[in-house]
Parts: sequence; structure tokens; C-alpha cells
Amino acid sequence: MKFCYAKRFTAIIIAIPVMIIFLNGCSEEDPGTVGTPDLIVRSIVTEGEANIGQTTRYIVIVENIDAGTAKNFIVKLYSGIGAEDLSNNIDQYIVPELRPGEIHTRTRSLSFVPTSYSTGYIIAVVDPDDRIPEAREDNNMDSIRIQFYYDEREGMAFIPAGEFEMGDHHGDGGSDERPVHTVYVDGFYMDKYEVTNAQYARFLNDYGKNTDDSGKTLLYIDDCRINKSGGIYVPDSGYEDHPVVEVTWYGAMAYARFYNKRLPTEAEWEYAARGGLEGKKYPWGNEISHQDANYDGTGGRDVWNGTAPVGSFPPNGYGLYDMAGNVWEWCADWYDSGYYRISPERNPTGPNSGSYRVLRGGGWDSSPSSLRVAFRNSYNPASTSRRSGFRCVSQD
Repeated sequence: MKFCYAKRFTAIIIAIPVMIIFLNGCSEEDPGTVGTPDLIVRSIVTEGEANIGQTTRYIVIVENIDAGTAKNFIVKLYSGIGAEDLSNNIDQYIVPELRPGEIHTRTRSLSFVPTSYSTGYIIAVVDPDDRIPEAREDNNMDSIRIQFYYDEREGMAFIPAGEFEMGDHHGDGGSDERPVHTVYVDGFYMDKYEVTNAQYARFLNDYGKNTDDSGKTLLYIDDCRINKSGGIYVPDSGYEDHPVVEVTWYGAMAYARFYNKRLPTEAEWEYAARGGLEGKKYPWGNEISHQDANYDGTGGRDVWNGTAPVGSFPPNGYGLYDMAGNVWEWCADWYDSGYYRISPERNPTGPNSGSYRVLRGGGWDSSPSSLRVAFRNSYNPASTSRRSGFRCVSQD
């Protein structure tokens, strides 16, 4: 058994009963090492065989040894013929954000896909930009690949590609939340937090005006927590890390484009809000309390009769904060109450036209029903509210 030492991270995989493998940053003479040392070290090891159909347990232990940065990890397990086959994703989950020194452990069981060959292993530690790592072809007739990723984008979490059942699974919502339908979305990055007053004030100062190129107002200054003093936009003291409100859809779009991002589609938003859970009402499960989110009333963690500082409540499974409550969030789509009946299955972007844009997530004075991940709302894109804000996504 070989021990190699990571510059920034350590990942250990133990598969029982057929293999025990430690994956760390390796020396240059190790033929399994690829990539550059300034990113997460990538190692590929092939060892052992399993019988066809055998159920094998594997334990994933991930430790963040970066001295100053919290990270998200994505673990993916693939089975396919040949090292380049990424078509059969048989397991995938997000390791919650790890702060320096924290360790995450997860145990999973899997049954290998029956084929006419024995099953070998490919274990890979790779960077998100490496779609297919270079693998040693030792004994992998059908390969198992485990991939560890971490998110280098400051303030954003990687949301892996996948399918989900979009809509109301519990009969709690309106007809616009039905029918429940299968949707596939490509992978993307999403802001972990709603855009704050400090961030939006900085944007306005850099952008140089409070209208977009077509003359649309971005932010209604009179009712928000940002003021203009001496020609400079400044967030109100004590509200710097609260989500920006009174921002139009055009204001959200202008911000996103300025930073080479965009607004999420409605499908991306719901997929991300679910955090990897299937068919649940909320980003964390089927029950809600003021321990979970900022909504109408107070109690538990929720001590605010208005917006709360972003990240005041636990994140969902994808490491996203405040996907329910605090402020409604603008999406890119036009709203159509009947769109789910005609929505395409892959990467839907909403109707081609409309009068209102989609809002999702519920706000600080919303009822619990409005915080459901399936709940749909809409608003005039030129209008604002002290209950609505936004976050951005990116695929670059």
C-alpha cells in the first residue's frame, strides 16, 4: 500500500471486501499521477477484482487540509465498458462544505452491473475541468470510476448534471405545479448565497449607473438598504451582508451579465434547491420550523422580522444557503401557468414570451407553503419588492 501526500487535500477510499486504497497527492514517479500541483492532486489507481453482481461496500473519507479555505466535494461513481465511458452514473452525492481540518465520512453499498467480464476498479481524483482522466488500463474490462471534485469558484457551488422529478409531489400546490415531470439539467455553478447589499452596491459603483442599456431601472433606492451618498452607493450599516431587495429583474440580469454570470432557469433553480433529495417539500425534507429558514414569524434561529444575513441557516445538500425563505429569487424564465404540460425534458428555459418573470423560494414574510421547492411565483420584471432578490449561476 502506497502513501502519498496531498498539497491541499486528502481523500481516502476503502472498498470492502475487495480493496483498500489510499488516494493522496503522489510523487512524480507514480504513473497514476496526472495534472498540476496547484490544483487538487489527481491520482488514478486500479487494483483488485469483484465477482459479477457482487454487492460491495465502500467508505469515502474526505478531509480538507487547506489551511484557510472551505470546500465542497462532489463524489461520482461510474460503471461502463472502457475507461472513457461516463454514460452510466450509478452513484453521486455532494460532500457538504468542509472547513479546514474537517472530515466527512460516508458508507455506501453497490452491486456491480452484470456482464460477461469481471469488474475492475478505476479510482480517480480529478479537477472539474477534466471530463475524462487518463486511466491506467490494468484490468478494467468494465470500469468503476470514483471522481472527487472541489469547487474553486469563490462563493459558488458546483451543481452536478442530473435528472429530477419537477413539480408538486404532495398535492399541496396549485395546478401550475403539475404535472410532475422528468427534467434533465446540465451541470452548473450556483452562488452559495443570495447577492448581498454590499455586493450590489459595489456593482452599481463599478457599473456607473442605476439603469441598464435600455433605460430600465435596476434598483429602487428609496425602499432598499442601499443609499447614494456623494455619488457613491453605500449599503446601510448593519445590512451589508443582508440580501439586496427592491431589485428589478433587469437589475438582477445586469448584475449577472456584468460578472459573466446569468440568472438560473426555473428548472435549474428547483433542481439546485432540492439539494439531491427526491420528492421532498423543502430543501431539507418534509417538515419545516424556524430552525430551518427565515419566514413569517420568529422562533428558533429565526429572530428577524425582515431579511436575515445570508447564510444564517444550514445549507442544503449542494451547499446552498437560503434556498427557502429570506427573499424570493428571480429566475430567467417567463412565467406560464401551463408550461409544465409542454416543457421539454432537457434543459428547459421557459416560454418564449410572457408578461411576468418567475420568482422562487419564498421570502421572510411568506407562509411555509410558499417555501416549498415546487412553489411557483411570478412578478412584473420592471417591479420590485422588499421581499425579492436573486442569486446567479454560471457554466463557464
